Amino acid sequence: MTNRTKQIIDNMNGAGQFSTVSWNRTLKNRADVMAIVCKSTTCTVRSGIDYANLSSVKTAIAAGDRGAVESLPWGQWLQFPVCIGHKGKEYIRLYPANGQHPQTVYTIDGQQATKEQVALLVLASEVKTSADCDCFTIGADNILSVNGTAIANIPAGLAFKPVMTANAPALVS
Repeated sequence: MTNRTKQIIDNMNGAGQFSTVSWNRTLKNRADVMAIVCKSTTCTVRSGIDYANLSSVKTAIAAGDRGAVESLPWGQWLQFPVCIGHKGKEYIRLYPANGQHPQTVYTIDGQQATKEQVALLVLASEVKTSADCDCFTIGADNILSVNGTAIANIPAGLAFKPVMTANAPALVS
């Protein structure tokens, strides 16, 4: 596990506790688009939880709505239940806080844009609305800060820094 990933984990508030995480990633454009389109997200999450111990998972198993929890569908645990390694990359598993919605800001060539503007430039899979989920993974290289602490060695392509405004995070390049 890299020092950067260790720093991310160390800045979390501990297993099952709430943390604020910000991440950024460059979206995949349609073939005819040359713009740099990014999505920056800040979200309250929990980490360090065993998926099998979630009440929603236990309830679904008991009701017969799903089978027993199995091993990871991809990758392997580098540090259970927080960090997954897959094809030379590291990912952090996070759990959304109940009732909390992520704050997302899109940019096109560094200028703030709407989701509708971005949808015209990127693959449809990049702007689809996802259903509620019990957990999700974020590439460790995409994480910018945890609980307000900037993560060291942000890869060059992700040099945007989230700045909180009155209503949502904005980006400064």
